[in-house]
Amino acid sequence: MGGGRTALSGFVANRLITNLKASVLSICYRLSCNPSCKFPAALQDALSAYSYLLSLAIPASHIIIVGDSAGSNLAVGLLRYIADNPDKLAHPRAALLGSPWLDLLSALNPDTVDKHRSASTDYLPGNFTAWGAREYVPSQMDAASPYISPLNHPFYTKTSLWVCVGGLEILCDDGIKFVDKMRAKGNRVKLHIEPFASHSFLSVGNVTGFQREADNAVKVAAEWIRESGKDKTGGVGELDAGRQGPDGPDSRSKRSDRPNRNRNDKSSIRLGVGFERFKGDSLINKD
Repeated sequence: MGGGRTALSGFVANRLITNLKASVLSICYRLSCNPSCKFPAALQDALSAYSYLLSLAIPASHIIIVGDSAGSNLAVGLLRYIADNPDKLAHPRAALLGSPWLDLLSALNPDTVDKHRSASTDYLPGNFTAWGAREYVPSQMDAASPYISPLNHPFYTKTSLWVCVGGLEILCDDGIKFVDKMRAKGNRVKLHIEPFASHSFLSVGNVTGFQREADNAVKVAAEWIRESGKDKTGGVGELDAGRQGPDGPDSRSKRSDRPNRNRNDKSSIRLGVGFERFKGDSLINKD
């Protein structure tokens, strides 16, 4: 999950800690509004953070990726990179995607937001989403790229997906379409809709007045994680080993889910990303 600071990520991080009984690593990835930080800078930082966790000998099967809004776009990009490069990184256990922003190509036109049927019940103005899309996409790339606008580019991932949207938000329709398209690719996807919530209520529900909806959604996500399967020690374990893959049952990779590197060697993963690690009430700063 993104933000990397308690003020930005503490609301949802604390709920994940409480309901999942897990630690949370929040990354302060580079924002595209800063110089030389357009795509793929944020994706590089996400890869760095994921590799960092694996370097600590944490199995990929114990890692859950969480993103919200543009962070969900980044999480999908990370999963796509892993799927496109199967020999580099293992697939994480699951991904929780809140209010995913999946079509930056359409967002370049402010009217797609301002004239949306939910414009009156959400708080995102079209000029803001258009600015965000322009800042993120480098001039030499097409905004329709699968890594930038994944809505129309479904793919198969061994990672189970939980997608959460608010019924009052502009991105609700895109979230539902994404679920349908990813399911058609053979993915395991769960959709959760909070009917009376607006955009990014998981992250900013304490600000926008949807704290109750955020609490409920995280509880639902935690139950989904638990139902997916636990290992014998009671921790988050492997998903059903017989899950259908694109090449038939048991087509999942048999290789180790840990990278073959010295756990003390961080040289290959340090890309200038900042970390904050939440565990209970403590906060540990990482360089």
